[in-house]
Amino acid sequence: MEQDQHRAAWPDVPVGGQARSSRPRDPGGGGGAGARAAWSRIRSAASNVAHYDRFCLYRGQLWTRGIELPADVTIAMFDLDDFDSREPAQRAEMLQQLALDETVVRRRFARGDRAVLASLAGHPAGIAFCARGPVEAPELGRVLQLSKYDAYIHSVYVAVSARGRSVAPAMLEFLTKELRATDAYRSWALIAADNQASLRAFQKAAFTPVCDVIHAKMATMDRLIVRPPDPEAQELLGLT
Repeated sequence: MEQDQHRAAWPDVPVGGQARSSRPRDPGGGGGAGARAAWSRIRSAASNVAHYDRFCLYRGQLWTRGIELPADVTIAMFDLDDFDSREPAQRAEMLQQLALDETVVRRRFARGDRAVLASLAGHPAGIAFCARGPVEAPELGRVLQLSKYDAYIHSVYVAVSARGRSVAPAMLEFLTKELRATDAYRSWALIAADNQASLRAFQKAAFTPVCDVIHAKMATMDRLIVRPPDPEAQELLGLT
């Protein structure tokens, strides 16, 4: 869980068909200075308007519900060697179908992320990544403080052609079983509040909502608000 500066030009427009004066304008004249002052006030007011992004923080205690694997879908762990072993055309298909960037994928594996890959009839159907240890949440601009027993599940994506088949919950349950085998006992996920499909998928996979995380940004202010307050969530977000 990436500002433009805008400048306005104030053209000299002849009024009433009169010719423009050939005298040089005084850069400190009242009209130009007034226009510049007005534009400065507009920009100042705009920079003071707060922007809020709202996320839902979910916690999983690594329980499973016996979610049935959808027909024709297979799920397996996936690592960098698996990615590199694919033919160039297969890698290109995977990147396109799962909205992935190859540089980002390699960066995630380089920092130690694990991944599960779902396939439908031999084609990429979904992917989910999992990080252990402190990891940056780019949407918050902060590093999550994971303990050695925690995991952070992120970047869950299902191909358009595979949606509506419960692929995401099945991947999350598969990943839960893998995490339990590596001595993890708790996992976290941060989901945009308007991403209803992801919220439903995590709930179906036995994750429970903990709190809303509101990222407030205004000019030089950058603040996280947790509602309702939760000690574990505040620790995770570095607010304690």
